[in-house]
Amino acid sequence: MKKAVKPKKTKASEALLQKQVAALIAENLGLKRSVKFLTEQRDYFKNQLFAVRTRDRIASGPEQLNYDLFGEDIAPQIEEAPTEKITYQRKKRKPSQERTTLPDHLERRVEVIELTGDDCNCTHCGTTLEKFGEDVTEELEIIPAKVIVRRIVRCKYKCPKDTIHGVFRAPTVNRIVPKGIAGPSLLNHILISKYIDHQPLERISKSIARTGVKISKSTMSDWMKKLSQLLNPLLEELKNKALNSRILNCDETTLLVTNNSISKAKINGYLWSYIGDKKWVWFNWQAGRGRAGPLEILQDFTGEYLQSDGYQVYKSMQKQLGYKNIGCWAHARRKFVEAHDADYPQAKVAVALIAKLYKVEKECREQNLSADEIFERRQKESLPVLAEIKAYLDKEVITALPKSAMGKAVYYALNQWDTLQRYCEDGELNIDNNIVERAIRPVALGRKNWLFAGSPEGAEWAAGFYSLIETAKLHGLEPSQYLDQVIKALPDYADGEGMHSLLPDAYAAQINSENPPEPL
Repeated sequence: MKKAVKPKKTKASEALLQKQVAALIAENLGLKRSVKFLTEQRDYFKNQLFAVRTRDRIASGPEQLNYDLFGEDIAPQIEEAPTEKITYQRKKRKPSQERTTLPDHLERRVEVIELTGDDCNCTHCGTTLEKFGEDVTEELEIIPAKVIVRRIVRCKYKCPKDTIHGVFRAPTVNRIVPKGIAGPSLLNHILISKYIDHQPLERISKSIARTGVKISKSTMSDWMKKLSQLLNPLLEELKNKALNSRILNCDETTLLVTNNSISKAKINGYLWSYIGDKKWVWFNWQAGRGRAGPLEILQDFTGEYLQSDGYQVYKSMQKQLGYKNIGCWAHARRKFVEAHDADYPQAKVAVALIAKLYKVEKECREQNLSADEIFERRQKESLPVLAEIKAYLDKEVITALPKSAMGKAVYYALNQWDTLQRYCEDGELNIDNNIVERAIRPVALGRKNWLFAGSPEGAEWAAGFYSLIETAKLHGLEPSQYLDQVIKALPDYADGEGMHSLLPDAYAAQINSENPPEPL
C-alpha cells in the first residue's frame, strides 16, 4: 500500500497562505466593525423610542478624570473599603420648590365659617365661647371664560333748523377686522391658544363653541391673516433690531407645509431663528434648508459674531459676509453623551472636561460678573481645560472609527475646534447656542399638536407671531399680556408710522416706569 505523499512546502505556497490569512483577518476586522456600527445604530434608535434620556445623568466630576491623555487608564486600583454610617447636610430647597403661594393680585372671595347654635357653648362648662383668632385656608378656583358682545353705537345728529345741512355722525372706531365680529381680546385668545398653548384651530373652534358661539376654522384663519398683515411693519422693525446686533445666534427647525394648490402637496420647509444680542428674536420661514434663504437674510447683518451649530451653511458664508463663526459646546457634548450610550466609556472623559467649562460659566452667572471679568476668568480657567480637551481629541482620533458614535463625536469637535474655542475671545459671547434652542422649542411643541401649516403664507404668519412671543419672553414680559396691548393699539398704527413704540422693549420700559423697582 502506497503512503500518501505530502505536498511540498514552497515559498510561493507559504506566501499565498499568509496572504489569505491576512485577507481573512482584515475581513474579520471589517465585519466586527460593521457589527459594532449596526449595534450602535440599533441601540440609538431604541433609546430614542423607549429609553429614559441619560444626557444629564452621566457622572462628570473629578472622579471621572483618572485618565491618561497619552496612554491607558491610570486610575489606581482601590480595594473596596468597609462601609460606615455618616451624616450630611442637605441644601435648602429653592423657593420654586416650596409649596405654591397664590399671587396677591388675585381676587379673594372670603367665606367665613362660624359656630352656630349649641356649638357656641363650651362642651365642658356650657359657657359661651369667645372668638380669639382664625384658621385661614386658601383654595384656587377658576371661573370659565365669559364671552360678551361689545356693541359700538355711533350716534347720528342733524341740524334742527334745516335737514338739508346733512347728517353728522360720531367718529368711527378703528378695528382690525372692519366688517368682522372679532374684537381685540378674541383675536388675542386665538393667537395665544395656537402659538403659545399649541392648539390647532379646529380645537380652538370647538372650545369657543362651548360658549354658544360658532366660529369656523377658516374664519379664524382669515382673521390671523389680517392680523399678520397689520403686524408686518412691527416685524420689520424687529428684524432690523436683530440684524443690527453685534452678536447673532442662529438655528433652524423643520416646519411642514401642505398646499393642495400646487403639484407638490407637501413642502419640507424650515423655520430659521435669528436672535440678536440675546433679546431680539426674528423667525423666517424658507421652503428648504439651503444657503439661499439665510444668505438673503444675513446680507443685512452688520454685526461681528454669528453663533450656530456645526451646519456647514453658516461656515460657508463666513468669508463672504465677514462675520466670525462661534461653535456650540452643547452640540459637541451631546455627541459624546450619545457615544457613551453606545458603549464607549472613554466618552465620559470628554463629558467631564466639558463640565469643567460649564462650571466656569455657572460661577460667572452666579457672581454676576461683567463682560471684562468673564473674559479674564475664561482666560485663566477655561483655556487650560480647552487644551486638555484638544489633547484628548488628538489621542482619540487615532483609533476612533469615523462612522462610529465615538468617531462622529471626535471628528465633530475637531472640525469645529476653531469655532468652539472662540467664545473665550469676548466676555459677551455664549459658550453654547442654547438661547436659540429655547426659542425654537415652542415651535417643536406646537408642531406635535397642529402638525403642519396649511400654506407657505400660513407658515410666514407663524414665523411672525413666534417672533413677537419669544422676544417678549426675553424682555421679561408675559406674552399674552403684551400681545393683548399690541392688538388693541394696532388699528391706530395702520400706516406703519411709530411702530417702534409697540416693540417689547418700549412696553417693558412703560411697565417699569409705572411700577418702578423698590430701592435696595
